[in-house]
Amino acid sequence: MSKKTILLSIFTLLLSISLFSQTGPHSMSIGTGAGSLSFTMVYSWGHIDGDDGTFFYSASGSSTTLWNLCWFVYDVTNSQHYFMDTGFTSTSHTNFRPVDGTVDTTNLPLRLINTGITYPNSPGLTSDLNIELSQPSPNDSARMTYTWTFHNSGGSPLDVRTIWFVDGDCYFDATPYDDDLVSATDSAFVTGQAAIGMGENNGSGNVDINRGILIDTDTEITSFFGISDSLGSSYYWSSQYNFAGIAPENVFQIDASLANKVQNDADVNYLSDAGSDCGGVLQVDFTLSALGSKTINFYATWGLNQILNGWTPPPPTKVNANWAIYE
Repeated sequence: MSKKTILLSIFTLLLSISLFSQTGPHSMSIGTGAGSLSFTMVYSWGHIDGDDGTFFYSASGSSTTLWNLCWFVYDVTNSQHYFMDTGFTSTSHTNFRPVDGTVDTTNLPLRLINTGITYPNSPGLTSDLNIELSQPSPNDSARMTYTWTFHNSGGSPLDVRTIWFVDGDCYFDATPYDDDLVSATDSAFVTGQAAIGMGENNGSGNVDINRGILIDTDTEITSFFGISDSLGSSYYWSSQYNFAGIAPENVFQIDASLANKVQNDADVNYLSDAGSDCGGVLQVDFTLSALGSKTINFYATWGLNQILNGWTPPPPTKVNANWAIYE
Protein backbone atom coordinates (compact mmCIF):
# COMPACT_ATOMS: atom_id res chain seq x y z
CA MET A 1 0.00 0.00 0.00
CA SER A 2 1.45 3.38 -0.99
CA LYS A 3 1.99 6.25 1.41
CA LYS A 4 -0.63 8.23 -0.54
CA THR A 5 -3.17 5.44 -0.06
CA ILE A 6 -2.36 5.18 3.65
CA LEU A 7 -2.69 8.95 4.12
CA LEU A 8 -5.98 8.96 2.19
CA SER A 9 -7.30 6.12 4.36
CA ILE A 10 -6.31 7.97 7.54
CA PHE A 11 -7.95 11.16 6.25
CA THR A 12 -11.16 9.27 5.39
CA LEU A 13 -11.21 7.67 8.85
CA LEU A 14 -10.67 10.99 10.59
CA LEU A 15 -13.38 12.58 8.45
CA SER A 16 -15.84 9.83 9.32
CA ILE A 17 -15.02 10.17 13.03
CA SER A 18 -15.49 13.94 12.78
CA LEU A 19 -18.84 13.57 11.02
CA PHE A 20 -20.03 11.01 13.55
CA SER A 21 -18.96 13.19 16.45
CA GLN A 22 -20.95 16.07 15.03
CA THR A 23 -24.08 13.99 14.47
CA GLY A 24 -23.76 12.24 17.81
CA PRO A 25 -24.75 10.77 20.05
CA HIS A 26 -23.91 13.60 22.44
CA SER A 27 -24.24 13.80 26.21
CA MET A 28 -26.21 16.62 27.78
CA SER A 29 -26.84 17.35 31.45
CA ILE A 30 -27.76 20.02 33.95
CA GLY A 31 -27.41 20.20 37.72
CA THR A 32 -26.61 17.59 40.32
CA GLY A 33 -28.81 15.92 42.89
CA ALA A 34 -32.51 16.77 43.12
CA GLY A 35 -33.88 18.34 39.95
CA SER A 36 -30.94 17.32 37.78
CA LEU A 37 -31.29 15.78 34.34
CA SER A 38 -28.86 13.98 32.04
CA PHE A 39 -28.80 12.29 28.63
CA THR A 40 -26.20 10.23 26.79
CA MET A 41 -27.77 9.76 23.35
CA VAL A 42 -28.82 13.13 21.89
CA TYR A 43 -28.35 13.50 18.13
CA SER A 44 -27.77 16.66 16.12
CA TRP A 45 -31.26 16.54 14.60
CA GLY A 46 -32.86 16.36 18.06
CA HIS A 47 -33.45 12.64 18.39
CA ILE A 48 -32.92 10.93 21.77
CA ASP A 49 -32.35 7.21 21.41
CA GLY A 50 -32.75 4.24 23.69
CA ASP A 51 -33.51 3.99 27.37
CA ASP A 52 -32.14 7.43 28.16
CA GLY A 53 -32.85 10.55 30.18
CA THR A 54 -32.13 10.29 33.91
CA PHE A 55 -34.05 12.67 36.14
CA PHE A 56 -33.46 12.98 39.91
CA TYR A 57 -36.86 13.71 41.45
CA SER A 58 -35.23 13.86 44.89
CA ALA A 59 -31.75 13.88 46.36
CA SER A 60 -31.72 10.09 46.43
CA GLY A 61 -34.32 9.05 43.84
CA SER A 62 -33.83 8.97 40.09
CA SER A 63 -35.30 7.33 37.00
CA THR A 64 -34.67 6.79 33.33
CA THR A 65 -37.61 8.37 31.56
CA LEU A 66 -37.31 8.15 27.76
CA TRP A 67 -37.25 5.39 25.21
CA ASN A 68 -37.44 7.51 22.07
CA LEU A 69 -37.86 11.17 21.26
CA CYS A 70 -38.25 11.75 17.52
CA TRP A 71 -39.02 14.49 15.00
CA PHE A 72 -40.77 14.50 11.63
CA VAL A 73 -40.93 17.32 9.08
CA TYR A 74 -43.29 17.26 6.12
CA ASP A 75 -42.99 19.71 3.25
CA VAL A 76 -46.68 19.71 2.39
CA THR A 77 -46.25 21.92 -0.67
CA ASN A 78 -43.82 19.55 -2.36
CA SER A 79 -45.10 16.31 -0.75
CA GLN A 80 -41.69 15.52 0.78
CA HIS A 81 -41.20 13.98 4.23
CA TYR A 82 -38.21 13.72 6.56
CA PHE A 83 -37.63 11.55 9.66
CA MET A 84 -35.18 12.54 12.38
CA ASP A 85 -34.55 9.37 14.33
CA THR A 86 -32.25 6.33 14.52
CA GLY A 87 -32.76 2.63 15.01
CA PHE A 88 -35.93 2.23 12.96
CA THR A 89 -35.50 -0.21 10.11
CA SER A 90 -38.11 1.16 7.74
CA THR A 91 -36.67 2.78 4.63
CA SER A 92 -39.30 5.48 5.16
CA HIS A 93 -37.05 6.65 7.99
CA THR A 94 -33.47 5.83 7.05
CA ASN A 95 -33.73 7.03 3.44
CA PHE A 96 -35.51 10.27 4.25
CA ARG A 97 -33.33 12.26 6.58
CA PRO A 98 -32.37 15.93 6.39
CA VAL A 99 -28.71 16.94 6.11
CA ASP A 100 -26.90 18.47 9.07
CA GLY A 101 -25.82 22.07 8.82
CA THR A 102 -23.08 23.41 11.09
CA VAL A 103 -23.21 21.52 14.38
CA ASP A 104 -21.90 23.53 17.35
CA THR A 105 -20.97 21.38 20.34
CA THR A 106 -18.89 23.99 22.15
CA ASN A 107 -21.62 24.72 24.71
CA LEU A 108 -22.22 21.13 25.73
CA PRO A 109 -23.44 19.73 28.06
CA LEU A 110 -26.06 22.51 28.30
CA ARG A 111 -26.62 23.34 24.66
CA LEU A 112 -26.41 21.77 21.20
CA ILE A 113 -26.92 23.84 18.04
CA ASN A 114 -27.41 22.75 14.42
CA THR A 115 -27.52 25.70 12.01
CA GLY A 116 -28.52 25.37 8.37
CA ILE A 117 -30.18 21.94 8.25
CA THR A 118 -31.17 21.27 4.63
CA TYR A 119 -33.99 19.20 3.17
CA PRO A 120 -32.72 17.65 -0.09
CA ASN A 121 -36.03 17.44 -1.97
CA SER A 122 -37.50 20.70 -0.69
CA PRO A 123 -36.00 23.68 -2.53
CA GLY A 124 -35.60 26.71 -0.29
CA LEU A 125 -36.45 24.92 2.98
CA THR A 126 -33.84 25.01 5.76
CA SER A 127 -33.98 25.03 9.54
CA ASP A 128 -31.94 25.77 12.63
CA LEU A 129 -32.23 23.73 15.81
CA ASN A 130 -31.21 24.84 19.29
CA ILE A 131 -31.46 22.26 22.09
CA GLU A 132 -30.99 23.71 25.55
CA LEU A 133 -31.31 22.50 29.14
CA SER A 134 -32.51 24.71 32.00
CA GLN A 135 -33.88 24.41 35.54
CA PRO A 136 -37.11 26.43 35.93
CA SER A 137 -37.17 25.56 39.63
CA PRO A 138 -33.67 24.73 40.95
CA ASN A 139 -33.52 21.48 42.93
CA ASP A 140 -37.01 20.57 41.71
CA SER A 141 -37.40 20.68 37.92
CA ALA A 142 -35.47 20.48 34.67
CA ARG A 143 -36.45 21.36 31.13
CA MET A 144 -35.24 20.52 27.65
CA THR A 145 -36.25 23.22 25.13
CA TYR A 146 -36.19 22.54 21.41
CA THR A 147 -36.19 25.77 19.43
CA TRP A 148 -36.84 25.13 15.75
CA THR A 149 -36.53 27.99 13.27
CA PHE A 150 -37.65 27.17 9.74
CA HIS A 151 -36.63 29.33 6.77
CA ASN A 152 -37.94 29.65 3.23
CA SER A 153 -35.48 31.20 0.79
CA GLY A 154 -37.83 30.70 -2.15
CA GLY A 155 -40.15 33.14 -3.83
CA SER A 156 -43.36 31.19 -3.08
CA PRO A 157 -44.97 30.20 0.24
CA LEU A 158 -44.29 26.76 1.73
CA ASP A 159 -46.74 24.79 3.86
CA VAL A 160 -44.83 22.83 6.48
CA ARG A 161 -45.78 20.32 9.16
CA THR A 162 -43.71 19.17 12.12
CA ILE A 163 -44.57 16.27 14.42
CA TRP A 164 -42.95 15.67 17.81
CA PHE A 165 -43.09 12.15 19.23
CA VAL A 166 -42.07 11.33 22.81
CA ASP A 167 -42.09 7.73 24.06
CA GLY A 168 -41.83 8.21 27.81
CA ASP A 169 -40.74 5.24 29.93
CA CYS A 170 -40.74 6.27 33.58
CA TYR A 171 -39.22 3.90 36.14
CA PHE A 172 -39.54 5.96 39.31
CA ASP A 173 -39.40 3.83 42.47
CA ALA A 174 -38.81 0.81 40.22
CA THR A 175 -42.37 1.04 38.92
CA PRO A 176 -42.53 -0.56 35.44
CA TYR A 177 -43.04 1.85 32.54
CA ASP A 178 -45.98 -0.26 31.33
CA ASP A 179 -47.93 0.95 34.38
CA ASP A 180 -47.65 4.60 33.34
CA LEU A 181 -50.60 6.88 32.65
CA VAL A 182 -50.97 9.58 30.00
CA SER A 183 -53.19 12.66 30.12
CA ALA A 184 -53.85 15.66 27.90
CA THR A 185 -55.35 19.03 28.68
CA ASP A 186 -58.96 19.38 27.63
CA SER A 187 -59.27 20.88 24.15
CA ALA A 188 -61.34 23.68 25.71
CA PHE A 189 -58.46 24.61 27.99
CA VAL A 190 -56.93 27.17 25.63
CA THR A 191 -58.05 27.11 22.01
CA GLY A 192 -55.42 25.61 19.75
CA GLN A 193 -52.96 24.65 22.46
CA ALA A 194 -52.47 21.46 24.41
CA ALA A 195 -50.08 19.73 26.77
CA ILE A 196 -49.50 16.03 27.37
CA GLY A 197 -48.25 14.48 30.60
CA MET A 198 -47.02 10.92 30.96
CA GLY A 199 -45.65 9.08 33.95
CA GLU A 200 -46.54 7.29 37.13
CA ASN A 201 -49.87 7.12 38.88
CA ASN A 202 -50.03 9.60 41.77
CA GLY A 203 -52.10 7.17 43.81
CA SER A 204 -55.38 8.81 42.87
CA GLY A 205 -55.51 7.68 39.26
CA ASN A 206 -53.86 10.80 37.81
CA VAL A 207 -50.49 11.46 36.21
CA ASP A 208 -47.90 12.56 38.76
CA ILE A 209 -45.97 15.20 36.83
CA ASN A 210 -43.22 15.20 39.46
CA ARG A 211 -42.57 11.59 38.44
CA GLY A 212 -43.11 11.89 34.74
CA ILE A 213 -42.72 14.18 31.73
CA LEU A 214 -44.78 17.10 30.51
CA ILE A 215 -44.55 18.04 26.81
CA ASP A 216 -46.01 21.20 25.31
CA THR A 217 -45.28 24.09 22.96
CA ASP A 218 -45.65 27.87 22.80
CA THR A 219 -47.33 27.63 19.38
CA GLU A 220 -50.85 26.79 18.27
CA ILE A 221 -51.01 23.11 17.51
CA THR A 222 -52.99 21.35 14.80
CA SER A 223 -53.64 18.19 16.83
CA PHE A 224 -52.31 15.95 19.59
CA PHE A 225 -52.41 12.24 20.43
CA GLY A 226 -51.86 10.56 23.79
CA ILE A 227 -50.58 6.98 23.41
CA SER A 228 -51.46 4.28 25.97
CA ASP A 229 -50.79 0.93 24.37
CA SER A 230 -49.63 -2.44 25.66
CA LEU A 231 -47.82 -3.13 22.38
CA GLY A 232 -45.40 -0.23 22.91
CA SER A 233 -45.53 3.46 22.06
CA SER A 234 -42.72 3.25 19.51
CA TYR A 235 -44.87 1.00 17.33
CA TYR A 236 -46.85 4.13 16.53
CA TRP A 237 -43.70 5.73 15.13
CA SER A 238 -42.75 2.63 13.17
CA SER A 239 -46.28 1.91 11.90
CA GLN A 240 -46.58 -1.61 13.29
CA TYR A 241 -49.36 -3.74 14.74
CA ASN A 242 -52.54 -1.78 15.52
CA PHE A 243 -50.96 1.44 14.19
CA ALA A 244 -50.22 0.02 10.74
CA GLY A 245 -51.47 2.32 8.03
CA ILE A 246 -52.30 5.28 10.28
CA ALA A 247 -48.86 6.24 11.63
CA PRO A 248 -46.73 9.16 10.34
CA GLU A 249 -44.66 7.07 7.94
CA ASN A 250 -47.86 6.28 6.01
CA VAL A 251 -50.17 9.27 6.42
CA PHE A 252 -47.55 11.98 7.24
CA GLN A 253 -49.70 13.40 10.04
CA ILE A 254 -51.62 12.40 13.16
CA ASP A 255 -54.36 10.37 11.54
CA ALA A 256 -57.89 11.74 11.89
CA SER A 257 -58.93 8.63 13.83
CA LEU A 258 -56.35 9.47 16.52
CA ALA A 259 -56.36 13.28 16.50
CA ASN A 260 -57.08 15.03 19.80
CA LYS A 261 -57.63 11.76 21.64
CA VAL A 262 -56.01 9.82 24.44
CA GLN A 263 -55.78 6.10 23.75
CA ASN A 264 -57.21 3.64 26.31
CA ASP A 265 -59.74 6.29 27.41
CA ALA A 266 -63.23 4.82 27.28
CA ASP A 267 -64.78 7.63 29.35
CA VAL A 268 -63.21 10.28 27.09
CA ASN A 269 -61.82 12.42 29.92
CA TYR A 270 -58.36 12.85 28.32
CA LEU A 271 -56.79 10.47 30.86
CA SER A 272 -55.91 6.84 30.13
CA ASP A 273 -58.09 4.48 32.11
CA ALA A 274 -55.29 2.14 33.14
CA GLY A 275 -51.51 1.98 33.17
CA SER A 276 -49.73 1.02 29.99
CA ASP A 277 -46.77 2.00 27.81
CA CYS A 278 -47.26 5.73 27.22
CA GLY A 279 -46.25 8.35 24.71
CA GLY A 280 -47.29 11.75 23.44
CA VAL A 281 -47.48 13.39 20.01
CA LEU A 282 -47.89 17.06 19.06
CA GLN A 283 -48.42 18.27 15.49
CA VAL A 284 -47.93 21.85 14.32
CA ASP A 285 -48.83 23.01 10.79
CA PHE A 286 -47.75 26.41 9.50
CA THR A 287 -47.03 28.39 6.35
CA LEU A 288 -43.67 29.95 5.57
CA SER A 289 -44.16 33.05 3.46
CA ALA A 290 -41.78 33.74 0.58
CA LEU A 291 -38.39 34.58 2.14
CA GLY A 292 -40.05 34.07 5.55
CA SER A 293 -39.15 32.29 8.80
CA LYS A 294 -41.01 30.68 11.69
CA THR A 295 -39.73 29.89 15.20
CA ILE A 296 -41.41 27.30 17.43
CA ASN A 297 -40.42 26.31 20.97
CA PHE A 298 -41.20 22.80 22.20
CA TYR A 299 -40.71 21.92 25.86
CA ALA A 300 -40.12 18.67 27.73
CA THR A 301 -40.24 19.28 31.46
CA TRP A 302 -39.46 16.98 34.37
CA GLY A 303 -40.70 17.75 37.90
CA LEU A 304 -42.86 20.69 36.90
CA ASN A 305 -45.64 21.40 39.41
CA GLN A 306 -46.51 25.04 38.80
CA ILE A 307 -47.43 26.24 35.31
CA LEU A 308 -47.78 25.23 31.71
CA ASN A 309 -45.38 26.78 29.22
CA GLY A 310 -46.87 29.52 27.10
CA TRP A 311 -49.00 30.95 29.92
CA THR A 312 -47.93 33.22 32.77
CA PRO A 313 -49.11 33.17 36.41
CA PRO A 314 -51.66 32.97 37.80
CA PRO A 315 -52.12 29.52 36.23
CA PRO A 316 -55.28 29.00 34.18
CA THR A 317 -58.19 27.45 36.03
CA LYS A 318 -59.86 25.55 33.19
CA VAL A 319 -57.98 22.30 33.55
CA ASN A 320 -59.58 18.92 33.04
CA ALA A 321 -60.70 17.49 36.39
CA ASN A 322 -58.23 14.64 36.09
CA TRP A 323 -55.22 16.75 35.10
CA ALA A 324 -53.07 16.52 38.21
CA ILE A 325 -50.46 19.12 37.32
CA TYR A 326 -50.91 21.41 40.31
CA GLU A 327 -50.55 18.88 43.12
